[in-house]
Formats: sequence, C-alpha cells, structure tokens
Amino acid sequence: MRRLTLLEADRTPVIGPPEPHPEALLRPLKSHGKTIGWLRLLPLPGLTDTLDLDFQQRQSHIVQITASAALLLAALAAVVLARHLLGPIRTLTRDMAALTSGRFQTRTEISRRDELAELARGFNKLAQTLEQNETLRRRWVADVAHELRTPLTILTGEIDALGEGIRPWNERARASLQAEVEKLNKLVDDLQQLALSDLGALAYRKRELALESLLGLVVQRHADDSNKAGLHLISDLSEPPSMVVADPDRLTQLFDNLLQNSLRYTDSGGWVRIATRRRHDQVLIDFQDSAPGVPRDVLPRLFERFFRVDESGNHYGGGAGLGLAICRNIVAAHDGWIRAKPSPLGGLWIAISLPLRQH
Repeated sequence: MRRLTLLEADRTPVIGPPEPHPEALLRPLKSHGKTIGWLRLLPLPGLTDTLDLDFQQRQSHIVQITASAALLLAALAAVVLARHLLGPIRTLTRDMAALTSGRFQTRTEISRRDELAELARGFNKLAQTLEQNETLRRRWVADVAHELRTPLTILTGEIDALGEGIRPWNERARASLQAEVEKLNKLVDDLQQLALSDLGALAYRKRELALESLLGLVVQRHADDSNKAGLHLISDLSEPPSMVVADPDRLTQLFDNLLQNSLRYTDSGGWVRIATRRRHDQVLIDFQDSAPGVPRDVLPRLFERFFRVDESGNHYGGGAGLGLAICRNIVAAHDGWIRAKPSPLGGLWIAISLPLRQH
C-alpha cells in the first residue's frame, strides 16, 4: 500500500504517498464514462545498499551455477538413458536386418529384465521358428526330388532298354512301366493332398454317419488283400454304431491308408486287428498289427512327412512317407487326435479319437 496512491479527479492525493514520481504508473477511475479519480503506482525501489547488492549478486551467481549443474546432469542422464534404450534397439534392428536377409541362425543377446528383453526373446523365438521351417523346407524339397527321381530313373532305364532292343516289348515290360507310372501318380496325388490339407483348402463335406458301418465296408474291401498276404484280419466293431459328423470320403481315405500300411508291412502269418470303443463323448479307433514293430524312440516321428524308420525301408518305410502325414491332417480336420504306440500283438498300434455327434 506504500506504493499505491488514490487521487481525486483533479489529482489531489486522497490516501497514499503524495509525492509524484516520473516513472509512476497512472490509471484513471471512471464511472459512466466520466473520470472520478486516479490510481498511481510507484515503481519498486532499486537496491542501493552495498550489502543488498552483494547479496543479490551472490544469489544470482548461485542460481546460475545451480542451473548450469542441473542442465549438465540432465544432459548426462539423457545420454545414459539414450544409450540404455537405443543400444538394444540398434542391436535388434541389426539382427532383424540379418534375419530379413535369410540368416535364420541369427540370435540377439540382450541381458535385461524389461519390455525390450521380452521383445528380444520373441525375436529369438521367431528366428528359431524360421530356421526350423527353412530346414524343413529344404528337406522337403530334397525328399520330393529323391522320391521323384527313383521312378523316373527306372522309367528312363526301361525305355532306353526297350528302345535299344536290349529288352523286348511284352506284357512284363508293360507292367513294369505301368507300375512306375502308378508310383509317380500316387506320389503326386499324395503331395497335392498334403499341400491342400496344410493350407486348409482340402474340401470336407461332413455329414452325420455311422462310423462302424463305414469302417466295416473298408475292412471287407481289404479282406482279399489280407488273405493274399497271409494275414489274419480281425474286426471288433462296437454296437450300436457310433454316430459322428464327418466326411465319409476322407474317413475312408484315412482307414484305407492305415489298413494298407498294416497289410503291406506286417509279416506273413501275422495278425491285423481293427477295433472301436466309446469313451465319454469320443469314439476310439484302434489299428493294431503284429511284428515287425517300430522302435519307441521313433514313434512320435511316424507322422512326419517323408519319415522312414530306417534307410532300408522296412516297417512303414516302403512308400513315399506321406500316408501317415495325410492321416494326421484328416484326423485334425475332424477335431480328433491320432497317436502311435507299441501294439500288444508285437507290431504297431495306431490309436485314433474322434468326437461323437452331440445330441
């Protein structure tokens, strides 16, 4: 209040310091457009005392030093934080470029316990999956080339022998050529079936059907083949039939593949048993055969494409190695599961589970 002065309209002091000042601010007080008084505000007095001026200078100096130190610390903290954050990001960027260029063995090494470490673990998992897929792709291409090369080599040799007159054209030669062509057709058809099922493009026309009735027809159709192979074919199908919602053509393909495998690789004089049973909301289907068996350590791999138990192509190895892979995809498309385990008869046991029709 010592700086504020109230003046009359003629600038006569009413209250406050009466002395005028050249730097004072003067503002009119008006009512209905008429000036009825004035307010005058004096400026703050400057420091004139030596002690005051010295104190002000020291305070200004301290503030400047403090501000400079705070700015320097902030800059250092920003540099450290930037390195802490940008270092792993640069590492991930570099490794991502390597992964994009096809070096799927790339792994990033980030020793942290934050979101960047979680991102690095996800990157490593992605790289591992891509490496595995690339390995499988190369093996797939090599296996397909090998499977195609064998019948093509035989066909080429047979045709050359016929063309040069080394081998006469007769029924035996025709049957040999026909057999190799059928192998090629079967391989190409299996490859197409497997590719379509992998893509989910294999057509399924599901409807309600009696599983045991369908399986019984498949068993009857292979009865003659069983007799020719010297095998005892036994079926133990539950009654009444289990009702499922499935594609009858695909299930027939599934059962044909499994039964043909058993008839093809079971020693003469052996047994092949097909049985069904219900458990809760599932129907269990068992294909069991007698010796020879399959080693336990390779049972989980039987459903891999082109897999063979051994190089000689004994049990479940004489074909292209695609039949069981197709069977797995068919069962998966029907929301079931398929497994391989040792058979009580001494051979292989393929167990299948399919969901029963929901009432």
